[in-house]
Amino acid sequence: MDGDDVEARLEAVERALADGDAELTEITEAAEQARELDELRDRIDALESEVTDLAASVQAVRGYVGNVRTVNQDVERRADAALAKVEELERRGTDREGRHSPEQSESTDRADGRATDRTESPGDIARRITGRDEPERGRRSSRNGAGGRDSGGHRHADENRRTRPRSRDGRGPAAGSGKSDDEDGFLSGLRDAL
Repeated sequence: MDGDDVEARLEAVERALADGDAELTEITEAAEQARELDELRDRIDALESEVTDLAASVQAVRGYVGNVRTVNQDVERRADAALAKVEELERRGTDREGRHSPEQSESTDRADGRATDRTESPGDIARRITGRDEPERGRRSSRNGAGGRDSGGHRHADENRRTRPRSRDGRGPAAGSGKSDDEDGFLSGLRDAL
């Protein structure tokens, strides 16, 4: 650019300003638009920050829901296993009751005159399966014939409190004990497991 071009442009600008060709309203509108644009940029930045926080919160909730689902599936598996074991025990119990003779029942009496309890109640099975009552794991079973004693031959301290009264022959509950005790034990075991 020549010096003449610069001077010509400068004169044109001076004329425009001096003659009033450029209105002041256009300048104020441009300044207002620039201010609004800055405000919008600030709001967009704030909204982006909030969206980022919300996305992190949603991920945390998804993780929590995933953990809850996993726990629910684990509880369902344990409950199904406990139910299957109880049904198996009931099936075995009805088979055994039909096959026991009085002579076999008398041979299972203890020295103190009480009958041995060779079957576990449904509640005991549920507690053993779910791992809720660890001391109960050492209790007797129909396979090993431990008779309520641990490997050292000592009686379990809390077994008498938890064992339901049995008849002399050891096959069923004593008179007045009722089936609801076994059902309550099973239900409380499942409730504890859940």
